[in-house]
Amino acid sequence: MMKKFFNKFNYTIWAKWCLSFFGVLSGVSLFMPNYPEGKEFIKYIIGASLLFLLILSYFIIAIFQAKSKKAKLLINNTEVNIYFGDIFKQDGKKVIAFNEYFDTQVDDVIIAKKSLNGQVLDKGYIDKDKFDSAVAENKELLTNGVNSKRKMGKLQKYKLGQIQPFNDYYALAFTKFDSDNKANLSSIEYSTCLLEMWRQLNKIYAQNVVNIPLLGSGITRIVDSCNITNQELLEIMLQTLSISKMTFKEPSTINIVLYPGENDCDIKKYDFIRIKSIFKE
Repeated sequence: MMKKFFNKFNYTIWAKWCLSFFGVLSGVSLFMPNYPEGKEFIKYIIGASLLFLLILSYFIIAIFQAKSKKAKLLINNTEVNIYFGDIFKQDGKKVIAFNEYFDTQVDDVIIAKKSLNGQVLDKGYIDKDKFDSAVAENKELLTNGVNSKRKMGKLQKYKLGQIQPFNDYYALAFTKFDSDNKANLSSIEYSTCLLEMWRQLNKIYAQNVVNIPLLGSGITRIVDSCNITNQELLEIMLQTLSISKMTFKEPSTINIVLYPGENDCDIKKYDFIRIKSIFKE
């Protein structure tokens, strides 16, 4: 809790406010009359009041930031908004993570019904047959071999980070599947996939707003980082955008839409002050 109140980010905002405040105060003081003789104590009262006001202003800023449930960043000249919401209700394009096969079989074996991948197919936002045809006909997708031993789902694999556009959605080849159809990634594969995703989006987004969920949470297993948190996944997403040096054409907006969890239980898993401190608002 102390870190949420006393940190460099809050201090920077407070310092800027102080500079503005003293700038206005110094201008006003030029027109202030001199203190009456014998009334010099007034300046001490004013000084103490100003000191109290400055201290109070810091705590007001700190409380406001601690309760903030969103962040607005500028990374590589791209506006990045982070907030909680339902990605299906957002305007603009929506990135949905698929596996490396671009499977469309929603059966809680290949694709979990409760996942975003399962919902986008079950609710008809992406027509399965038309999507399958679009993937098969897209010669720009980079393939990664054929798994002829696979007993369920498709056999053609695609390289991670490949994107298949479909109406308002960008289907992302995001996870590898093992022989038991369990999604997994190594941390290196995760970062590499994100870097390729940013590159692909830069090619196809056509100045549309792009909405992206937190990638890597849920059923995905980061095999060499068993205890990775949602906060860490979010930071990696932002870091890969930053180091990609991808400059999206103006205007460009990326929204990272976080799932708040049942009864908003996941909101406390994120530290927006840390995000703003690292990437600067």
